Amino acid sequence: YTFGSKVDSDIILNYPEKDVLLAVTRVFVAFLVTFCFPLQAHPCRTSVNNLLFSKRPASSPQVHQIRLSIITAAICLSSFGIAMAVSDLGVVQSIVGATGSTTISYILPALFYIRLFPGHGPKKIIAYCLLALGVVIVPSCLTFIFL
Repeated sequence: YTFGSKVDSDIILNYPEKDVLLAVTRVFVAFLVTFCFPLQAHPCRTSVNNLLFSKRPASSPQVHQIRLSIITAAICLSSFGIAMAVSDLGVVQSIVGATGSTTISYILPALFYIRLFPGHGPKKIIAYCLLALGVVIVPSCLTFIFL
């Protein structure tokens, strides 16, 4: 059930549906997803608020709360829309892996080094090369996912 070409993109679908242990596992995965979403949505909401409204602070706490409510609703609706539109979990995981891991591994470290260490030198050149490599890898991986 777990090796070779028989592996499904959602690993839980590879196992028999009538297994009691697997039913318990599915319940735990549901709890994980349920309680993990708010932990990820909160920093996302804060980041979107800072990106959109950093130059224009809220005139009152009520305006700030309305902004956060609208951003939260947009995050929830877009997440729901993506969940309803995508039928294969493997596609979502591939996109997240292609963009997220490349950004964390290549792009962000290079940008941090370039921003934090002014001046020129061989390390700065390496940082720019790492950044360029990350910028090439992301669209390349996304292209291979959708081919």
